[in-house]
Amino acid sequence: MRRIPLISPQRMVMVGALVLLAIALPAAAFFRPAGPVPADTESDWQAGAIEYLSEIGFGVEYGSAAPVLHKWTQDVRIKVYGSPTEVDQQTIEQVVAELNSMVGEINLELVDDAANLDVYFSPEYQFSDIEPTYVPTNLGFFRVWFDGEGGIQQGRVLIASDGATQVERIHLIHEELAQSLGLFKDSWEHSDSIFYEGWTTTDRYSPLDEATIRLLYQPQLEPGMNRNQARSLYPPTY
Repeated sequence: MRRIPLISPQRMVMVGALVLLAIALPAAAFFRPAGPVPADTESDWQAGAIEYLSEIGFGVEYGSAAPVLHKWTQDVRIKVYGSPTEVDQQTIEQVVAELNSMVGEINLELVDDAANLDVYFSPEYQFSDIEPTYVPTNLGFFRVWFDGEGGIQQGRVLIASDGATQVERIHLIHEELAQSLGLFKDSWEHSDSIFYEGWTTTDRYSPLDEATIRLLYQPQLEPGMNRNQARSLYPPTY
């Protein structure tokens, strides 16, 4: 089995006014129900998913892996380490439930042992001890290993328990878990996307994010497919 490390884009340490907001609000205030999806725009998001997948789902942000699809083909068993806050833990549970509604035949679950995706909440200065490839100043970081066909076998996610407000950690949990599923790259195209290249505190997956995750985990899209092979399965409609 060939094991190739990947790392997420840099997240610069940020401090500021959001700290006061995070302290002042109770845990329940961080969770807002998603609004209803307008029926007349749902098809537009689905049509845009193949374009967005083409941008963020092939190749890696760093490193030299081939520009092909990578995805889990086995259940994802997630174990949490470190010192998550109550809101962090609630957010992980929420995100796991949301992703399970998008990833088709595989299942994500929180476990106490036999994990294949480890999530660490730790001070940023300890990240290098947990993950030797860690790049300093990242508040969120992921690394995955995949086989020669692009099937993801194992992963590791780091979330800073210091240097990031609660609002920012909610964003990082959403982003790093989704990226560890195979959407390794960021984009400047959609500012409301959890995969937006710039620093944001987006706290939910946009309709386009959801459509793109669902598309990646369609069974006809297989690990190792290149961009042209994937696009040929979804020809444009006029």
